[in-house]
Amino acid sequence: GMLYFGAPRAFFAWHVEDANLYSVNYLHCGAPKSWYALDPRAAPRFEEKCREAFPDLARECRDFLRHKTVVVSPDLLVRWDLDQYLVECVQRPGEMVVTFPAGYHCGFNHGYNVAESTNFATDTWAEIGRQASHCKCQSDTVRIDVPLFERWRVEGENAFICKPEQLGRTCGRMRVKLATCAANEKVKGRCLELAPAAEGA
Repeated sequence: GMLYFGAPRAFFAWHVEDANLYSVNYLHCGAPKSWYALDPRAAPRFEEKCREAFPDLARECRDFLRHKTVVVSPDLLVRWDLDQYLVECVQRPGEMVVTFPAGYHCGFNHGYNVAESTNFATDTWAEIGRQASHCKCQSDTVRIDVPLFERWRVEGENAFICKPEQLGRTCGRMRVKLATCAANEKVKGRCLELAPAAEGA
């Protein structure tokens, strides 16, 4: 999760969450926060209109909206015929706002405040996550191994355990190799480390 210390009129740009996850946002204290959100069904049209409005950004990166740098006035959304999908709300201390996958949202602070947010997934998120796009021009783009998430739903924490017999094979998206372990005989052969799997592995 993230803790935010808001300043008067500071805003957050239009965006969807990494990997199209859900988010929950809690306002601890201070001034209210205004939110604008679009129904997820409006996402394709919003993206198309933003590509038309910001062609230079669209040429540089297909997923430029994930950079969180674009601010679009609600008045413009009316001209784009998206106002029917627009929801506005004012969040006050002690209240939570939940955003949905592919639901673009933005907002601003009315004054100084402290807020906290975190992303989460539900049982039905996997199909949405599998279709989520990601920015390829930034090295720190968040990506989630959806097949591993689905295994975790079935196997629990066992989905993350790579066994010695998997040596040299792929476990999740990582290639398993023997780690350099301490001289402790009990540990040898069971101490594993994960290295990024080669492409196509």
